[in-house]
Amino acid sequence: MANLQFLKGDKQNASRVVSALYKVLQQHQKDIQYKEEMDLNWRRLSNDYDTAVQNLVRAFFYVVMLCFYLDMVDPKQNFANGKLT
Repeated sequence: MANLQFLKGDKQNASRVVSALYKVLQQHQKDIQYKEEMDLNWRRLSNDYDTAVQNLVRAFFYVVMLCFYLDMVDPKQNFANGKLT
């Protein structure tokens, strides 16, 4: 295996090595940006999921309360013009 000797070696070879290292560093930077974007998207999705669950629980609570209310209302009564008569 040959050692890298930039000062004594071929300038074209050194240029190829530096170029390859630069491309690797660029790709690593893109990978980090992609990971950060995915992390942000995951946090947003998780937050949206938590909000949806809270809304579902709240809606279920209101439905249960409505059922209790309807059981307490005399079935012979009815609503007319939006008011209980």
